[in-house]
Amino acid sequence: MKLLKWLSVTDRFYKIYLDKQLAPYGINNSQYMFLIKICRSPGILQDSLLNMFYVHPSNIVRTVATLEKQGMITRSPNDNDKRTCKLYPTERALSIIDEIQMICEKTEALLLQGMSESEQNLFMDIQNILRPKTSVRPIGGKQFVRSCHLFADSNTAFCLA
Repeated sequence: MKLLKWLSVTDRFYKIYLDKQLAPYGINNSQYMFLIKICRSPGILQDSLLNMFYVHPSNIVRTVATLEKQGMITRSPNDNDKRTCKLYPTERALSIIDEIQMICEKTEALLLQGMSESEQNLFMDIQNILRPKTSVRPIGGKQFVRSCHLFADSNTAFCLA
């Protein structure tokens, strides 16, 4: 139980910290990774974000709509598949994305502060071992695996392989 507790505490506090750092740019901890990916991959298909971030499709739709409303991205129809859109960063997003990337890097460095380089490498190695064993998958998706526990929002599940 200690592992779960401290993973939860770390997650909560880093998100609070990140929200404070990102607030001047008009985004939050649930939007930055989408914005970085869209800025680094202009024209990316909205549907491809599902496989990258393992969140419920409604969360992607909501986040993309918010970023569009904030003037950070634009959507254009995908000529090959009318059911999905291509996402492009706006000049506003491109003008701040390097600063957002720097905030993320500084936050990561803050989380790793106090660890030696070998401890940081070990920590990342352990994360790589744990990653295939845990994932967040959309409920009702074909990739849903056994031993899943619903989160309170009922849109996602924590699954052990």
